This record gives sequence, C-alpha cells and structure tokens, in this order.
Amino acid sequence: AIYCGYKTPTSEVIRIVTELQQQDPVKYANLFQAMHLCATRAIDAIQQANWVLLGNLFDQHHELQAALGTSDQVLDRLKHTLSAQPEIY
Repeated sequence: AIYCGYKTPTSEVIRIVTELQQQDPVKYANLFQAMHLCATRAIDAIQQANWVLLGNLFDQHHELQAALGTSDQVLDRLKHTLSAQPEIY
C-alpha cells in the first residue's frame, strides 16, 4: 500500500460521482456493471492464486475508476510507476 499524500473524504467522492452520474446515467450504469464484473473476476483470481490476472484486473479497475471520475494525476502516476516494475503485478 502506498499513501498518495492526501485523502478525499468519502462524502466528497460520493457527491462528485453522483453529480457526474446524473449527467450521464447510461455511462455510469455501464461503468458500475464493468466494475462489478472486474471485482467478481478478482475474487476468482484470488481463489485460484492467479496473481498475474489479479494484477491485470487491478489495472482495469484503475482505468474504470478514472472513467468514473475518482482518480487524478497523482494516483495515475503512482499506478503507472508501479506497473512499470516487473515484480509488481
């Protein structure tokens, strides 16, 4: 785990996502469905000890978080820096 240097309060994140969802409900329904599928597949990957797949699913989920509006440049840089390390899935 890495601390990015700040924490956005959960209530603020919910407010942001709710406002964006109201502007484009179909997009957000699709994002939530994709996030659910990603999480379900991650459970399977953990149960099968498939760490490479789990790492790929983490990457996919991060992209979904970005599309959701809950990522930023700091988090994106951390993710890309870590993803460049071959020993980190």
